[in-house]
Amino acid sequence: MPDSRSIGVFDSGVGGLTVARAILDLLPHEPLVYVGDTARFPYGSKPVREIRRYALEIAEALLARDVKMLVIACNSVEVSAVGDVAVRVGVPVVGVIDPGVRAPLPRRALTRPWSPTPARPSSSTWSAATPGATR
Repeated sequence: MPDSRSIGVFDSGVGGLTVARAILDLLPHEPLVYVGDTARFPYGSKPVREIRRYALEIAEALLARDVKMLVIACNSVEVSAVGDVAVRVGVPVVGVIDPGVRAPLPRRALTRPWSPTPARPSSSTWSAATPGATR
């Protein structure tokens, strides 16, 4: 039997509406609940601890609406609190950064190990990017 619960989507504002629209386009029969936290927007300049608190508050509010999964459409929340949210909520949690990065890549690039730059452990680029790393 299909799960009739909604997909919960949240963002710090209205930018996540494009994510919600894409979900509705791909899954037109899935109910969706969207929260845009325009009262505390933007999140990017806020301390990580505060972003985590906001994310957990919104996730709890969406769980109270009995969502079957959460889509974090806010980059600030994804990099600051996706792990905290995923541990706390008990439903699948996905963000948009990784899928957004993967989308324009050719399928072949996703199945083969490759590096877009010549950075190797023996290069000066590697040394600059990974201070203290062992070669």
